[in-house]
Amino acid sequence: RPKFGLSMAASIITEEFNLRELQKELAAIEDASKKDELLKKITEREVLIAEKRSKILENPYSKNLYKRCAIKDMLGDDQGVSLIGLTGIVVGGWVRTGRTADKGAFTFLELNDGSCPHNIQVLVKAEIKNPDEIKSTGVCVVVEGEIKASPEGAKQKIELHATAVLHVGPCEAKTYPMAKAKLGLEFLRDKIHLRVRTNTIASIQRVRNCLAFGTHKFFQTSGFQYVHTPIMTASDCEGAGEMFQVTTLLQGAENAAEP
Repeated sequence: RPKFGLSMAASIITEEFNLRELQKELAAIEDASKKDELLKKITEREVLIAEKRSKILENPYSKNLYKRCAIKDMLGDDQGVSLIGLTGIVVGGWVRTGRTADKGAFTFLELNDGSCPHNIQVLVKAEIKNPDEIKSTGVCVVVEGEIKASPEGAKQKIELHATAVLHVGPCEAKTYPMAKAKLGLEFLRDKIHLRVRTNTIASIQRVRNCLAFGTHKFFQTSGFQYVHTPIMTASDCEGAGEMFQVTTLLQGAENAAEP
């Protein structure tokens, strides 16, 4: 999890400890005027903690209205267990699978934002959003909710219980080519703009990213500089090669040009 999340979490723990101390102090006070003053401090501390908890996972590079957090940051090293109980968490991504339960009262979405191979399960009640608008594979959604522990036996330790659906980018299920089933590489060759949503291509991209970063880092720390050298090709489009000549032998070129 990024440093900004860890430092915020440590700050919240300190504030919660101070809050408990104030509550203990309140229980021991009998003076009404002092009680009122202490209650005001406790209320202010509770508001401060709530604000910090809502921002603990806010991605500093999310410049849009929603201040989304990445699924990768939510899951972290402990699969998100330490974040259970946080409210006001906003996530966004594409629906990989969606299904309804309890006769349409709930919609379960497997959401992925590309930050990691893992999905986050989002539970959306029917009164919050019509299941038919959000359950199709490929739909883009931004959801705000509370992180809760998953039922015993579930694959993930946490899930997001939606309190609001902030955005829906519809997708026609009949024409969306990226089906739930495993897709062959030959098929993905024709779907360049969508294939990165598959686990295979996304994993390859992450490996390539790490290799490229490692190579550049090695040469940078060894005193080299990265430059773009001029690229010359041997293409002869529409006879352009007969109009221009590229050479370092200028004297020889001038002599060759003389009749």
